[in-house]
Amino acid sequence: MVARGDLGMEIPIEKIFLAQKVMVYKFLDGTDCVMLSGETAAGAYPELAVQTMAKICVEAESTLDYEDVFKRIMKHSPVPMSPLESLAATAVRTANSANAALILVLTRGGSTAKLVAKYRPGKPILSVVVPEIKTDSFDWSCSDERPARHSLIFRGLIPVLYAGSARASHEETTEEALGFAIKHAKSMGLCKEGDSVVALHRIGTASVIKILTAK
Repeated sequence: MVARGDLGMEIPIEKIFLAQKVMVYKFLDGTDCVMLSGETAAGAYPELAVQTMAKICVEAESTLDYEDVFKRIMKHSPVPMSPLESLAATAVRTANSANAALILVLTRGGSTAKLVAKYRPGKPILSVVVPEIKTDSFDWSCSDERPARHSLIFRGLIPVLYAGSARASHEETTEEALGFAIKHAKSMGLCKEGDSVVALHRIGTASVIKILTAK
């Protein structure tokens, strides 16, 4: 977080802009979220303040060259990457090349979707959190909604909880979850019939990236 007030206590105020630019350059352009603080958070018009901030964010996003942002992030990413991060980056590259309307990620803990968000795709990421059901032969347990809630602070991530499935096989459950995700995305206006959608998910111990057509 770049806090101008705190910077002003440490360096001459006329140099604050330079310090901000240096920090933004070093960490690459791109912000996960913005914070209303001070007068904007405690003022008499909180709703208007949030609406104005949202308009500013939309305008700022519209000026970005997402393919260039992706190339710069790749240039500064450590090599070798972990297998999971490599897949996340590939999913974004595929979405850019295919001009996909959406990236779908089936996840349990949210880590995969957050790595996709790191590479700043120009399209939304629907993070479908699939509950994990465990049993120790005596009791059953199911993971909660925390991974979905935590995803809300990451740029471009739109989390949704999948209710789970009684399908017998992992493959059937995955296909059912993908169908649910596309239907949900269409209802939210994230894609429409005929659009290309990049999906990233696991099948057993393998991870798969594929291009789907919204139906």
